[in-house]
Amino acid sequence: MSKVRIPKVEVLSEGGGTITDRYGTKVSDFVVEFTYEYDETGEDDKATIKFAIPNHLTHIMDMSSLAIDSAILVRWGYTQSNLSPQRLVSIRDHETSYDQNGITHILKCSDL
Repeated sequence: MSKVRIPKVEVLSEGGGTITDRYGTKVSDFVVEFTYEYDETGEDDKATIKFAIPNHLTHIMDMSSLAIDSAILVRWGYTQSNLSPQRLVSIRDHETSYDQNGITHILKCSDL
């Protein structure tokens, strides 16, 4: 039987700890889309992290660890395998939209 490898993204505090909400839920569990663009010209690398958050967890968007100008660590890969090295990025901007299915919260980041 082969193992199923699922894409995985971890969003961590600057110190490397897991970021959880007040109920102990990992914010990484809500990541539905992630991009990291390397810039070899000397400009900042860019990262975009998109969260799909249930309507009853609106407090996640107000967490200080996910505020603009906060530094976070990200790493990505697949379950059942090694993840990328951690990348330290700063949250530069965010976009939020609401609908009957929940909240879409997008963090726009660049490396430090």
